[in-house]
Amino acid sequence: MTKNRVFIVDDHFVVRQGLSLIINQEEDLEVSGGAGDEPEALEALVAQQPDVAIVDLSLKGGSGLDLIQYMNEHAPQIVKVIVSAHNEFEFAQRAVELHCFSYLLKP
Repeated sequence: MTKNRVFIVDDHFVVRQGLSLIINQEEDLEVSGGAGDEPEALEALVAQQPDVAIVDLSLKGGSGLDLIQYMNEHAPQIVKVIVSAHNEFEFAQRAVELHCFSYLLKP
């Protein structure tokens, strides 16, 4: 069985590790990498070409929305999922405009 590769972009190491543990328990998913800031993520996402990117909105050195815009231009096949603590409608609306698959709220 081919596994879907997931890349996690979040500025909190603990969040990246927690999501990795959960995702790697699924039969059809595997975490292919992660990044804690926008510059690191830009380089890795283009090089790795994962199937899915889970992106936090608030990143060191940039914005998750800017990163998603970059992915739309350079790797549009990557399925984009936002995981954020921001509960404002404007962020979710912008995610829809950027063709994100989902917008999930962190507790």
